[in-house]
This record gives sequence, C-alpha cells and structure tokens, in this order.
Amino acid sequence: MEWLLKHLIYYSIKKFKDLTRKKIAIRCLTKPSKGFGHFSRCLNVANSLKNNNIRVSFIIDHNKYVLTKLKQLNFSYAVVPKNLSTFQESKFTLDYLQKYEFDSLIIDMREYGENLSKFLYKNNFKNIVFDDAWCKNVYAELLFNGTNVSQYHDYKIINQNSKQ
Repeated sequence: MEWLLKHLIYYSIKKFKDLTRKKIAIRCLTKPSKGFGHFSRCLNVANSLKNNNIRVSFIIDHNKYVLTKLKQLNFSYAVVPKNLSTFQESKFTLDYLQKYEFDSLIIDMREYGENLSKFLYKNNFKNIVFDDAWCKNVYAELLFNGTNVSQYHDYKIINQNSKQ
C-alpha cells in the first residue's frame, strides 16, 4: 500500500503543485453481488490520501453497508442511479467530476473500468486504473496491476502519457 500511495502522491505533485487543493474521486465497484474487495482497497487508498491532505470523494453503486461506512469515516460520496446504461453511467460520473471540480478519478471496477477510463480519456479527464485481469487497452495516466500472472500484463497503450 505504501508503494501505491507514494506513486499516487508523486503523480499528484507532478501534475498539481498544491496538494491542499487536490481533489481525487474514487469510482469503485460496490455492488453487493461482487463482494467488497474493491471497496476495501479503495478505502485504504482514500484514507492514505486523506491523511496527506488530499480531498477524496467516492462514486458508488447503491449499497447500505458502503454508505454507512463512508458516513462513519466522513467521506463525501455520490450514488450512481440504478438502471443506467454503461454510457449513461460514464456520463453521470463525468458530470459529477466536472461539477465538483475534481482533478482526477481512481477507477477500480473490474470489467467496467476500461470503458469508463476510455470515456474519460476521450473527454480529456485524467484517470488512474487499478486492474488485475480485465483491461486490454490503457487509456489512464496511471495503471496499477497487482497480479503476478504475466498474461494479465499484456496491454495496448492508447494514452502515450500513461505510466505503468
């Protein structure tokens, strides 16, 4: 986790000199049917960023447990409306990010992450992707892949500014 945090902070410092004004949103998979691994990982990252004076907000699926946890920890959040198409969900996310002037978005969403990253890339919005087996193309500025299975590290780099 410490290695990941150092890279996120480095990215923040490199792109934005004043960290006290840095705002990062996190879009993680929080559907009860998918488990809580993505949320747990993102919550650890969010707490570390918050401890480094970076403002963090979550964009989540409706989930009572996650809502309760975010309220307990004083994180702001937006709940994605139910029954949106992939495009509508991406549009909702981008609208939220622009409305509240976020600098970047961390995406941890399994098979949905690449589509959202691509949409944000095409709309000139910086994003960071956590991937372990789902993405084939890299649109994000940063991509973290924690798996040690080499076949899951074979990416086509679309964004030439991407760091892996």
